[in-house]
Amino acid sequence: MNAPSRMSAQSANPLRSILSLDGAWQFRHESDESWREARVPAPWQACFADLAVSFGTATYRREFDLPAEWAGREIVLCFGAVSELATVSLNGTGIGRHEGGYLPFEIVIPADLLRTRNMLEVVATLPDAHRAPGMADFAEIPHGKQSWYGPQGGIWQSVRLEARNTDHIAALRLDPHWPEGRLDLRVRLSRAVSGTLRFEITDPDHAVVHRGDFRVDGETAEHTATLSGIRPWSPDKPDLYRLRISLAVDGNDVDVREESFGFRRFEARDGYLRLNGEPFYLRGALDQDYYPDGFGTPPSLELLEDQLRKAKAMGLNCLRCHIKIPDPRYYEVADRLGMLIWTEIPN
Repeated sequence: MNAPSRMSAQSANPLRSILSLDGAWQFRHESDESWREARVPAPWQACFADLAVSFGTATYRREFDLPAEWAGREIVLCFGAVSELATVSLNGTGIGRHEGGYLPFEIVIPADLLRTRNMLEVVATLPDAHRAPGMADFAEIPHGKQSWYGPQGGIWQSVRLEARNTDHIAALRLDPHWPEGRLDLRVRLSRAVSGTLRFEITDPDHAVVHRGDFRVDGETAEHTATLSGIRPWSPDKPDLYRLRISLAVDGNDVDVREESFGFRRFEARDGYLRLNGEPFYLRGALDQDYYPDGFGTPPSLELLEDQLRKAKAMGLNCLRCHIKIPDPRYYEVADRLGMLIWTEIPN
């Protein structure tokens, strides 16, 4: 086996550390006689011409070194998406299984399995209509134009390793309401704790417009903040606000999350579709969200930004992403640069 490829280290925020596991992985499809090298993220059909229309099971593996400074923290494997069934092992021991080719998932690694150098293995299965009795077949799983343009299996979104505190913000939901300027916060923690959630909101010009805090006693908490003089989001003026929220336990910050959001309202009234109270005319185009070298995996953030800017230059204000779930960066770019996305879920 080749030496492990170098991983890029970055800090998601001061209280979480990240190692990207994207790059070269060892790969073997069930029809292969030996290992070869695949890139992650990408469907295996986009990596190998001889597997371009293949189904079945493939095994990915790679090594990673655990940073010494991560000792004592919760270590988590985070997958953007693996199609369709994923079974994950570390150092020869199974640690998790996931079904759903469009959904993110994470696996907390048992501390006693971790070593200085570790072997990670992911077995990905994309069923077809001819699998063994009792197994899922392709017609039974969510899919879109894969039945026309070719199947997509394997690790098609990014993989990362994350170190964090055991007590952390597991989920954050933001519900902004226009024109009231009300922001409803719903927070779910990793487990029940007694602590304080402190938050800060900045406006589209990065000025702080609201600060606050509220107690949490348990696993969930809700809070409402009201802002004045809000600027609504629209394709012509994609004004975004940003929330930074931290969890403090026993007076010490243990986690922090940041999310962007916009104030807007759609409604159908008096024969018009209205955005923020004004009649809105959709100028949309179909976007299959396929790419020459990655199928459903976009090659870069820069390409997504470039194609969206070109769509806006053509006068479009809406893209219809057709019966598939795109890479999350697709939505982030649309929010930031100003494009409505009409999303159709897979069949």
